[in-house]
Amino acid sequence: MKTIQRILLVLCCLALLPAAAAFAEEAPVRTVDVLMDTWLQTVDGEEFTLRQTLESKKMVIIQFFATYSNASRAGFPALEKAYERWRDQAAVVAISTEYSDTEDVVRAYAGENGLSFLMVAGSQTSLPEEIGVRSVPTMLVLDRFGKIALHYTEARTEEADFERVFDYFCSDDYTETVVLTGFPPARAAMEPMDADALTRLLTRDETIRVTNQSGAYVWPFRQDETGAVSSTNGGQDDSVCGLTVLMTAEEGDAFSYRFRVSSEELFDALMITVDGREARVFSGDTGWRGDTLALSAGEHVISFRYMKDERGAEGEDLASLADFSLLHGAEAESALKELPQYPVDSRTRMELENEDARNVWVEDPSDLLQKLYGPVRIFLLEQSAANLNLTLTGNENPWTVCVLTSNQDGSQMILPYRKDGGYRLTVPCDWDRLTQITAAVIRPNERRIIASMLVFPNMDSLESFFTYLKYVYRADLLWDVDREDEPSVWSVTVLDTDGAGVPGCRVMFRTPYKNITVVTDETGTAEITGEAEAYHVTLLSVPYAFVRPADREAILPEFGGDAEFILVRKQ
Repeated sequence: MKTIQRILLVLCCLALLPAAAAFAEEAPVRTVDVLMDTWLQTVDGEEFTLRQTLESKKMVIIQFFATYSNASRAGFPALEKAYERWRDQAAVVAISTEYSDTEDVVRAYAGENGLSFLMVAGSQTSLPEEIGVRSVPTMLVLDRFGKIALHYTEARTEEADFERVFDYFCSDDYTETVVLTGFPPARAAMEPMDADALTRLLTRDETIRVTNQSGAYVWPFRQDETGAVSSTNGGQDDSVCGLTVLMTAEEGDAFSYRFRVSSEELFDALMITVDGREARVFSGDTGWRGDTLALSAGEHVISFRYMKDERGAEGEDLASLADFSLLHGAEAESALKELPQYPVDSRTRMELENEDARNVWVEDPSDLLQKLYGPVRIFLLEQSAANLNLTLTGNENPWTVCVLTSNQDGSQMILPYRKDGGYRLTVPCDWDRLTQITAAVIRPNERRIIASMLVFPNMDSLESFFTYLKYVYRADLLWDVDREDEPSVWSVTVLDTDGAGVPGCRVMFRTPYKNITVVTDETGTAEITGEAEAYHVTLLSVPYAFVRPADREAILPEFGGDAEFILVRKQ
């Protein structure tokens, strides 16, 4: 069973956590060309590039590590055992990120841990810094096409997990690069139902066609002992069960269905997409419920997938489906009116509504708080509860958002119903220590912080916290309580030529005294707040699919401002 403490280890990167959990939000690789063409030297003196290595192998695992890291050490035995069976088809390169890891240190480390793959000393390469690796262990997989196909920043210690990685990328089934943020899924071990039989079980509407999704790694939906159509991948870690619905709608139509989920809340979920765009995510114990999806005129593909994460299960560990129908006219309009309506704003933010809360403004030249906690606000509150108001942007799916706290055995889900002005809820606070409150998007294999708050019960706890941060991280943090003036906001928006936001761009805000690097979010926005200053802005890097623009500099004035860059996709 996964506890709230484990969730917070993954999500929040508390100051006491090891480096293994930190900075997972940033994309670690600026460009695949740097990774592929940088010359490396093993501790045995062999020189090579990863591009050369791929000429004779179907895949390469690059494991960034540090000899001091217990999390790095914990995963190596399992990786070594799996590698022994796949070494003819795959390569493993372990690269230290620490300059103090000299050739002698790494050579001794490899001997102590029985490692037979290529080992590169941190003192002999600057590659981790050049491509932006921010934590250890970090694992990248280069597939046979020379593309980064997997990026994973947590420790894995099971041999079967690495066996699945080798099997997935070395398999003859592997035909194109699909970037994974979690380990490859488990191979399906059950035959799919006939499409006609599956369609008859789920609908009487002759305009709807239902099929199981194809692929060696997609488990089928099948009729269970109760007569319902249910997922079959229960108990299979890192697995997916998929079903597809095809139909043609007229303007104003809607798709109606019933579902039930019994799963490990926040970790295993039923995910529903319409024409490739996420529409719903259901997790936990829902019971049988009905839902309706609005459709535009034309052909549509609706996908139902029950996603299992890397470990653990609760409930029946399944998703069940029933009663698919296409609604028209007044019937569709009536069903859609019953759907939840969500308050949205231009920014996602979490606010404390207690009248006696004292705001703490922080000047953070090192950008440490952003790295540890994401978008964070800090308060002094000598009460037993914090009254919160959470407002989401239109880019957030409220069905996937939850609020977690660091000092209680449980989580508070943001329920899908209207609350004017945002979602209001009350979170218990600790009388003696810091309470961390995190609003996060939770999906299988994805944990993304969208807002964070630190609440201190008294001045002593606040001072101890900042003293600790300065001591451990050597951070230059300046804080002030009850500052009345609002901080200024500077933002940069990166769009493509179609006007869509481009996530994953690295933007530097610079003054003569400090540099702050921010990665653009899903809307293509990078933003900082603080005291009034003028910033020189540089677009440092863009995703591989785009051409880096020649004009990528801007000046933002004091008291806030914004800039915009337009990217062109590579041909």
